[in-house]
Amino acid sequence: MKKWINGLLLGMLFLIFLVGCSSKVSEDDLKENNWTIEPDEVDVPNMIASFSDHVMTLKVDVESIGSTATDEWEQMGEDFAKELASEMDFKFEYTLDGD
Repeated sequence: MKKWINGLLLGMLFLIFLVGCSSKVSEDDLKENNWTIEPDEVDVPNMIASFSDHVMTLKVDVESIGSTATDEWEQMGEDFAKELASEMDFKFEYTLDGD
């Protein structure tokens, strides 16, 4: 859970960086693609950010999470956790002022 929270915080920092450091970002630029956030930390999963008119959605990229299971019970637990994580979306409203 701590890893996901770290990933979520990195996603928010990514948004601040994206909007704050570039003076030419428009809503159309944001909505055009899904944005992958790849943290520097090894055990933190990637996040995927997508944008609509005024909502940013962050999802955990479960494909980027490696398996450490040593038996079938642990594998079942990891599969369940990945399924649960793939269903979770974090939504944030945003506005762009000026450029």
